[in-house]
Amino acid sequence: MTVPIVVKNFNGGELSLPKPAARIVSLVPSITETVYYLGAAERIAGITEYCIHPHPLYKSRPRVGGPKDPSLARIRGLKPDLILASKEENAREAVEKLRGIAPTFVCEVITLDDAQSLITSLGALTDTGGKAAELNTVIDEARRRFAEHPPEYDFHRALYLVWKRPYRGIGERTYICNLLTAAGVKPLLFPQLPSRYPELTPELIAQSGAELVIFPDEPHNFTYRDIQEFREQFRELPAVVNHALFKVDGATLCWYGYRTTYALDYIARVMTQP
Repeated sequence: MTVPIVVKNFNGGELSLPKPAARIVSLVPSITETVYYLGAAERIAGITEYCIHPHPLYKSRPRVGGPKDPSLARIRGLKPDLILASKEENAREAVEKLRGIAPTFVCEVITLDDAQSLITSLGALTDTGGKAAELNTVIDEARRRFAEHPPEYDFHRALYLVWKRPYRGIGERTYICNLLTAAGVKPLLFPQLPSRYPELTPELIAQSGAELVIFPDEPHNFTYRDIQEFREQFRELPAVVNHALFKVDGATLCWYGYRTTYALDYIARVMTQP
């Protein structure tokens, strides 16, 4: 008798499949990439316009719109037996309609533990459990290494910006915050602002005491002109005085899953570069 595959959705509910999925529509770029690196690329039948990595998959798979507004007609036409989504990136209303098309797995990744659980679930759903275990072993080793031998950074109190006009930072309940903390960085948080990505006024930034500022290239693509503008606006901020304004690859810090395997080392390299 075939044993069904059972994984947990973000809300504690269970998703059950009678066998590994053969036709998957992925609505989350980081999940698309992770399924590819698990060795299950042939199972991916459709992706979003934002699933740009890896490039061969982006060029060869039908696209079903964006994560927030996927085309239900296109998805239905692909005849998936599994749809992959996330609480943060996909609209609740769309997910409810998708469940009428095919079993829909919805994740919520806030911590490194969540990222590793996601890898395990994707491995089960795509019959790539061995590769999933390998990826998680790499993450386990990196986490242990950073916990036992924290990197020696010149500066620790970091302001991580995700948007401009208005500036937005990160809250405690975000994957980026958890990742930075594990890498030995202390993200500046604003508990008086309950949003996961709080809007930051110039006054808050000026008073933050940030020793370094991190400018990713997504979701807002901070340019060097943006960084120079920030430098001129906040001349007395310790990060500006320290010349500690870092432009980083945003996907490495917010695309959980496969990229979690090297994200901690990437942060350490950025933080210790000359």
